Amino acid sequence: LDVKPNVTGLIDDIYVDTKIQTVFSNEIKLDEILLNSFIKIYDYQGQLCYSNFNDKKQTIIETSNWANGFYIVYIQTNGEQKRWRVLKD
Repeated sequence: LDVKPNVTGLIDDIYVDTKIQTVFSNEIKLDEILLNSFIKIYDYQGQLCYSNFNDKKQTIIETSNWANGFYIVYIQTNGEQKRWRVLKD
């Protein structure tokens, strides 16, 4: 018996409903995050700017003192990890 994963072609991604701003100024707003997720944000030089265990579906992160430029947002849940590139304008 040969069993193949996801033969229906449906996307099985736990992050598909996560909403994240891709351009921000003074705060990053993360919506519909799975509970018990770990959030990390790095600047483009690899320096950790934010790290927090998330226990709510919406998180707002204050960024007014961050430099303008690109950042990488990592969200890890149950060993699965997803990342987004965002821009502080």
